[in-house]
Amino acid sequence: MICYVFKRRRRIAGTLRVSPVWFGGLRMAWEPREHTWSLGTSDKREAERRLHEERMRREKERNGVLPPRPQQEAAERPLN
Repeated sequence: MICYVFKRRRRIAGTLRVSPVWFGGLRMAWEPREHTWSLGTSDKREAERRLHEERMRREKERNGVLPPRPQQEAAERPLN
């Protein structure tokens, strides 16, 4: 399993620009590739907490404790 937080960096006109928000990288043992996404916060501890919650949610879905995310989202939508 790969699980880490990082800030994206890129060069614009020769200067290094660092993103103000943290990103998360996660690859579970049963997934074929690593997924990265913005965690939407500039605080590192909060970013690590959000990444940990996502990791736990994926493990629970895999073990059958939680239904898959599409089913969870469909259950929240009204029928009308």
